[in-house]
Amino acid sequence: MRDVEVHQFLTDLFPVDAVGAHTLAMRRALREAGMGGHIWAEAFDPHYRLVARRYCRYGRERGRRGRTRRVLLYQMSTGSNGIVDLLHGLGAPLAAYYHNITPPEFFYPFDAEAAERMRRGREQLCRLAPRIRLAFAASRFSAEELRSVGVKDVRLLPPFAAPDQTSPDERYLRQLRDGKRGIDLLFVGRVFPHKGHQQLIRVLALLAAGAESEVRLFIVGRPGPNTYLDLLHRVVTRLGLDRRVIFTGVVSQAQLAAHYRAADLFLCLSEHEGFCLPLLEAMHRGCLCLSTNTGASPEVAGDAALYVNPYYPADIVQGLRRLVALPSSDVDPLRRKARERAAQFTWKRFYDGLAEVLRAA
Repeated sequence: MRDVEVHQFLTDLFPVDAVGAHTLAMRRALREAGMGGHIWAEAFDPHYRLVARRYCRYGRERGRRGRTRRVLLYQMSTGSNGIVDLLHGLGAPLAAYYHNITPPEFFYPFDAEAAERMRRGREQLCRLAPRIRLAFAASRFSAEELRSVGVKDVRLLPPFAAPDQTSPDERYLRQLRDGKRGIDLLFVGRVFPHKGHQQLIRVLALLAAGAESEVRLFIVGRPGPNTYLDLLHRVVTRLGLDRRVIFTGVVSQAQLAAHYRAADLFLCLSEHEGFCLPLLEAMHRGCLCLSTNTGASPEVAGDAALYVNPYYPADIVQGLRRLVALPSSDVDPLRRKARERAAQFTWKRFYDGLAEVLRAA
């Protein structure tokens, strides 16, 4: 494969971003397989200036001399401002990795710009479909979306997620435990409209009105649209949950490890997930997990989580109560099963899957 260059394209390459981390992992795998190529982005953090290049410079760069063949690989997760036009005009074979594009309907009430970006991304996917020779999908859920728009050759390649070995911040963990009076629930992810935060808050309200009156909910993640955040805070205040719902914003890896250690349950009520990395991270940490039965979440967690319909808070509460009431003799095997499930998403599995498909292609 040393006579092949795989050039990756993506809209943005920034730290603490799942698509960016996946692109860098794929770069490492391609390098290990002996393949050349670069990362081309519309925008990237200065930290990555030695790794990424501006996509508009592609074509001016000369590759290796000789019989080098080029393959273009588009990391598709949102609408682009120029990459799709560039890829359409190039003659090299085009592959795509589909991380999934959130339906714009989730964003329209809160962020018109983000909604337009998602709408444009889905439109561009349909436009690129006849040009895509080979596609990777993070899940069967995403693979079906690709096939529905006419992409013929779709291969399943779940992303690689290295288990985070960071030790918990002991001082932060002590603060979490000192403030605990009952059940602590945890959700990790961007505060975006499709992530089910309103349902999380409704579930908390039902618990707080019952026997679990000392329950708390920690929402850890990068803030989203201000209009959406304002709505969530209004709902929290109206339900009298100001001291029970804690929006932490972005935390350090050590603080995140402390949250996983302190939580009684990881609760994911997201309505649309192309893969759901935080669920995998929670399982790596041995958390009990309650998740929605929609999107790709069941593919990630397998039999290591309990599943609920995200639109029925009363049923969610019932499932949650069942989990937290389990005796330790039942909890420990569940935690083991979660770790074993997460351990299946190994670097070797990712590397072998990518190398095998690219060789065949």
